Amino acid sequence: MNALGADTAVADASLDPLATEAEQRRGRLPIVRKLFSRRLGGIWMLAGLFTLFAVLEPDTFLSTTTLQTALGDQAVTGILALAILLPLVAGHVDLSVASVTSMSVVLSAWFSAHTGLPTPLVLVTVVLLSATVGFVCGLFITRLGVNSLFVTLGVGTVVQGFTEYVANHNTIYAEFGDTWFRMARGYLFDWIPYMFLYMLGLGLVLYYVLEQTPLGRRYQACGGNITAARLAGIPTQRLEISVFLVSSSVAGLTGFLLAAKLGLGSETIAPGYLLPAAAALFLGSTQFRDRPNVAGTLLAMLIMGTGIKGFQLMGGSAWVTNLFAGSVLLLSVLISQGRVGRVR
Repeated sequence: MNALGADTAVADASLDPLATEAEQRRGRLPIVRKLFSRRLGGIWMLAGLFTLFAVLEPDTFLSTTTLQTALGDQAVTGILALAILLPLVAGHVDLSVASVTSMSVVLSAWFSAHTGLPTPLVLVTVVLLSATVGFVCGLFITRLGVNSLFVTLGVGTVVQGFTEYVANHNTIYAEFGDTWFRMARGYLFDWIPYMFLYMLGLGLVLYYVLEQTPLGRRYQACGGNITAARLAGIPTQRLEISVFLVSSSVAGLTGFLLAAKLGLGSETIAPGYLLPAAAALFLGSTQFRDRPNVAGTLLAMLIMGTGIKGFQLMGGSAWVTNLFAGSVLLLSVLISQGRVGRVR
């Protein structure tokens, strides 16, 4: 029998009800492996959490109010996770975003309450100051060759100290005006939080840049092998500085939105977002692709939001966020090391 005849026989056998089980499963097994691979495990995790809380807390979990609050609360986490995503793609870790966000929250409220500056100018000012922090981090890393983990941790600590000095452990009430408050607190069609839409918009921009443009491929080349990228003629230092500029600018914008959403500024508001954002980012890095990616990060954010809100409705309090975020972070580490979901 020639090769064509053999292939035809195998195809006919897979349709024959009397064919062996191995022959029938031969064509379906690759699809099953893909559906249950670790790259799609987050989808099953989200579905499982949703089903669990829908059964245990049907009256409160399956409500529009719960959906709105979950999306609105976790949007800030998602935005900060996307802010950290770009440096991670380029091979760096940015631990300063929470401190920069905290500085932006306090300065936004302080400028609006004590200087009389127009709100648009307040926004531009805090974003520029935040971008300066990212620029300083980029210079330390590229010019002095210091590891990004230590640079961003040190710079973030300095920034947090400056924030505490400005706030002086007081709550500063913001005076932005009703229009700006509605931009942070409002809903599209009375049920989709604007904050969630801002996160999706940022995600779409990052997805396009990272997956569809030469610039995105250069960032990935830097993250894959910085030496090889430099030898290939890629301006690695400028790209490395740019990722921290973007990351800190997004953190500054997030701080302004947080101040507008809450109507106040305090140095204690933003630092707690770092762990959930990092957990969402690293879990997202194990989904869809074996590298940091936008779709996986947004999926992980939905997992975080569903789990935290569900446990809160079951009686959990403030400790639920750290407990669930830490568990997700550990799970992402196990998945990335191949300890969970070995089938690909």
